[in-house]
Amino acid sequence: MTELKLYKFIYDRNVEWHRIDNNGTPDIAIFPSLRNIQEFADLVKDFRAGDGGLEIRLRGTYVVICMKDLCERFEIDMDEIFVGELD
Repeated sequence: MTELKLYKFIYDRNVEWHRIDNNGTPDIAIFPSLRNIQEFADLVKDFRAGDGGLEIRLRGTYVVICMKDLCERFEIDMDEIFVGELD
């Protein structure tokens, strides 16, 4: 995954996101719809978080994904992608 590909995925698909506190650590939670999950999975196919994979939470018609570990793994500055805050 590259910074540009992540940026295009987030903004071309109007993916909702918010800054969150993730157990005392600043993080970004994104909320892609289920119809965009395969495309997101293709973006992060090289991610390996130990033996546990990538944790996501299913919430009806969308999922919740915390981005800190992914961005660190791909050497992406979250502040370059997630500017401001969407309401």
